[in-house]
This record gives sequence, structure tokens and C-alpha cells, in this order.
Amino acid sequence: FGSSVYAETMHNKDDSLLNYKKLSGNFNTFDKDEQQQYQMQACYWKFSKFNIQDMTLLAALAYLPTEQLKSDIKHFYPNNEFIFDEKFHNCKEYGHGEITYYTLDTSEAVIVVIRGTTLLYEWLIDFDIWTESSISQMISILFPWSRLYPRAVHKIIVKQMSLLENFISDNSNKLEQSSKRFYVKQMIKILEQINDKYKNKTLILIGHSLGGGLAKLAGIALNNTAVIISISGPGVSYSRAKYDETKNILMDSINQRVFNIIHDRDIVPWADKQAGLIQQITCPKAYSRLQCHSINPIFCNLLKNCGNPRGFKINKEICQP
Repeated sequence: FGSSVYAETMHNKDDSLLNYKKLSGNFNTFDKDEQQQYQMQACYWKFSKFNIQDMTLLAALAYLPTEQLKSDIKHFYPNNEFIFDEKFHNCKEYGHGEITYYTLDTSEAVIVVIRGTTLLYEWLIDFDIWTESSISQMISILFPWSRLYPRAVHKIIVKQMSLLENFISDNSNKLEQSSKRFYVKQMIKILEQINDKYKNKTLILIGHSLGGGLAKLAGIALNNTAVIISISGPGVSYSRAKYDETKNILMDSINQRVFNIIHDRDIVPWADKQAGLIQQITCPKAYSRLQCHSINPIFCNLLKNCGNPRGFKINKEICQP
């Protein structure tokens, strides 16, 4: 199965981003019956001069091809608040082995946005990173008393189960493509280069789905990451034990920097125990569990609950199943 997915994504250019739904439009005001009476706590989160609506929109834009991405940034932020970094960005529309992300420079911070699972190959990356922690989570469901074990016990279990990764790491000098499999290590190197360029600015990481998980795993490995925002991303409490760069990071350090937005019927965040501040929001009944994982319903939910202070003009179709 893995070989067939590799071949499909490596050579099939039809497996691309051509089916993305346009985000920009002319709609910016929801009817009163669509707006929610009480604001959730996440509505008060502030990241430099940006709010959670900004962060979620930037994560949604990561799914667009580069030129459309640049165009939509200008559409949503006409005052040129962002400078698109031409060096630190990558858009992978087909193939394998490279993370899709982009970087924005602002007056107060540098923001790195990581795309979620899009290509077939990226599903393999999901399984690669979170298989062991998912098994640990299932054990906790089947045997609830296992949750009473010290966290270190779960870390040891996850570490020992990752035998395939240990084997490939030990033989990486013999496998030219092995580095392309380890998205976490690849992202850490990218962030270190970005840090070198923007030494005096706050570093903010954002990601949806796989991007949220990568943002957390790579972000906690760097001491100067100020904020990590994960939207529907898997947790990292146990999976961090797989990597030398993150296995010794204290939970206090993670909890202080990580912010999570999760739809209540989305199963992806269950892949590992969540850490940091968690905002759970209700996914509308009209959406399936799979649709609840999509970022567009989350963005629309936040606009309805927290308001649209910037007056984003969106395509209303993104708020429909």
C-alpha cells in the first residue's frame, strides 16, 4: 500500500490542488440567527496584533497555490500588513518528500504557516508520526486505568513501538530518500534557518491537521518559539518521545506555548493526547465527521462566534457543507 501511494504521488500530476475552494469573495456579514450569543474563550486570544480569526484564515490560505495565496493575502489584508518571504516558502502540488509552508514577515513577528494533509503521500506521514501514540490512545480507551500510569510510561511505550523509524534512522546513510520521510526533522531545520534570518522577531507557528501537528513538534524543539497554533491537529504529548529533538521537552514548556482549536466531532485530534490551551467548538450537525475536520467550517464558526472585526470578504460557499 505504501509503495503504491508513493508511486501515485511521485508521478501523478493530476493529484494536485486544482480542486481547492476559493476563499475570497464579497460576503462579510452573517445574519443575526447565524451569529452566536456568547463568545468562546478563543475569541479573546491575541497573538501579537492578530486574533484567532486571522490565524485560522492564514492556515486556510496554505492550501492555495502560491499565486492565489499571494493574491488572497492582498485581498484580505489590503493595508500590506504582511510581507511574503520568497525564500522561505514551498508549495507541493504533487509528488512527495517536501513540506508545503509559507512565511510572512510583519512589523512585530514572523509567522510560519504549514499546510495540512493534501497529497496521498502525506497520509503516510500522518501514520508515520502518530501510529504509536494512536495505539496508546486506544489502549487508554480499552483499559481506562492505564491513564493512571505516569506520563513517562506512555513515552517509553511510544518510543519502543517506533521500531521501524529506529531502523531507518540507523541506516539513513544507505537510504537517500530517508530524510524525505521525516517531516518533523525537516521542519525543524527550516525553522532554524528562519530564526537565523529573523533573530529579533517573535516566532509564531500555525498549522491545520498535519500542519498543526508539525507546528507543535517542530515548534517545541526551538526554545524561542513564542506561540504555536494548532487547528484540528493531533496532539504531541506521547509522539514527541519518538524524536531526539523533542523527547526531553518538559510539558510546562509545551503548555505555555500551544493553543488548540478543535471541532467536537473531529477524530484527528484524538490521535495523541492534547497539550496546551484547548478550545473545543461545536461542529454544525449538517457536517459529517470528515467535513468537521476541514478548516473552512472552523473558520466560519469562528467568524460567527467571535465576529468579523477586519471585515473579511469571503466566499460564502466555504461556510456550507
